[in-house]
Amino acid sequence: MKEFDARFKDFSEIGKLSQFLKTLYDVLPDGEWTDVAEKLFNLSKSKLQMEIIDLQEDVSLKQYRSASTEEFWAKDAIDKYSNCKQLAINLAMMYGSTYICEASFSKINFLKNKYRTKLTDSHHEDTL
Repeated sequence: MKEFDARFKDFSEIGKLSQFLKTLYDVLPDGEWTDVAEKLFNLSKSKLQMEIIDLQEDVSLKQYRSASTEEFWAKDAIDKYSNCKQLAINLAMMYGSTYICEASFSKINFLKNKYRTKLTDSHHEDTL
């Protein structure tokens, strides 16, 4: 249990960042999510707080308030909020890489069954 807690303690903190990604306009600039972002992704807490205030008040971005998360962060206007954009990219990439890893394990599990015992590692690499 101690080993499990030590390995996965950051996952509970990542949940605090999910609101930033989903409902950007509802997060508080001085919320706990800035502490977590600073700790996990080495982003400046003060810069994040200033950027989120500016981003939430940016009139040119108000029209994208109802846009999907992907559409919102793909806008060129977001580039001036580099720390916020970097945090969003880091969070989004985390789930994609986890999915790819899990999908690969599932495929190897399917390939390595009792009926295919003659396959070598190079065969597995080719099928992946």
